[in-house]
Amino acid sequence: MACQPVLLFVADQATLGELFRLLLWKLIMNGVSTIPMLTAEERETLIAVVQSLPDEVEAMVASLDATQLSSHPIEGEWSIAQNIHHLVDSHINSYVRCKLMATEERPSFRPYDEAAWSELPDASSPDLSYSLAL
Repeated sequence: MACQPVLLFVADQATLGELFRLLLWKLIMNGVSTIPMLTAEERETLIAVVQSLPDEVEAMVASLDATQLSSHPIEGEWSIAQNIHHLVDSHINSYVRCKLMATEERPSFRPYDEAAWSELPDASSPDLSYSLAL
């Protein structure tokens, strides 16, 4: 595989999110300035995995009611609904970060307060329809 400068391209409806962020961070911290580019087939496979996630998550929680989705079976841990909404929050943030990396000379990596976001009304709602649609 040919090596290209470290650039991350985001597919239309999918980001490889946290996986690529972690990979890039480790590469950059280790002084690696080039990485092998994925083949078209490898990209398509990874995009398909990411695109199938909403359907897989929806299938896993289809039999759960609102109480089960909102309960905290382990004190101090997020509910199932909060975890699912977090997937969307994380991917949206990753998407924006990738856009910034592609368009800015020295983009800053702006964190977000995941715990605070998990307490917002939309993140604690047992209604998963809008998160699964994104």
